[in-house]
Amino acid sequence: MGEQIDKESIWIKFRKYLRNNVANNISKIAANFGSMITTIITISLYAVKAQLDWITTVIVIMCAINPFFSIWINIIFKGKAEVSDQEIESLKQNLIFEREISEYKLRVVALKANKTWEETNQLLAEVNEIETIKP
Repeated sequence: MGEQIDKESIWIKFRKYLRNNVANNISKIAANFGSMITTIITISLYAVKAQLDWITTVIVIMCAINPFFSIWINIIFKGKAEVSDQEIESLKQNLIFEREISEYKLRVVALKANKTWEETNQLLAEVNEIETIKP
């Protein structure tokens, strides 16, 4: 029973993943589909003009639209993963940059604190000298 639930949840997750990829990349898919339709119409018009038989036309169309299916598969199954990988890499670079800036800020604060600490010690030393001279 537990195995059945796991299989169902896997398929549900997979369907959600595909649905999200299609929803997030619908503009890319639509643009790709438009290019594919334009290619099919162009080849069909050429086939009519060149008086090619329908089998040759179908073969040429199938060869021409094959890359479109590859692009669709990449978009649907990879989807935002490529963008996410790029975003993750960008965030890593930003994190490294921010960490370096934070380290430099800490060094500056430490130097300023050290300087004020030394100045405070000097002032205390001067006050102690004045107090020792007064009696």
